[in-house]
Amino acid sequence: MKTEDINECADGKRHCDVNAECNNTFGSYKCTCKDGYYGNGTDCTIISGCPTGKKTDNPQGTCCVFPFTYKGKTYGSCTIDNHEKLWCSLTATYNRSWANCVS
Repeated sequence: MKTEDINECADGKRHCDVNAECNNTFGSYKCTCKDGYYGNGTDCTIISGCPTGKKTDNPQGTCCVFPFTYKGKTYGSCTIDNHEKLWCSLTATYNRSWANCVS
């Protein structure tokens, strides 16, 4: 018995954000944000004009500030210290203003 795959990306329904690509997988699909956007594929937000290495998921488009000081240590790039994802400070001296880094 042969099982056929339905291409959810071609069924005329919008499964992904307008700023995402729909990729058919067997039995499902995957949405991937286009270059210049970040998110989960169903909700892609524009990445600000931050230079590479300073882009964040901050909704206002605020960039990482390097170097920044956190708990007496100076960082020149995103870090995972005390966090499960890469993050950075949005100010030169960390003052609880931070964001996750995005590539």
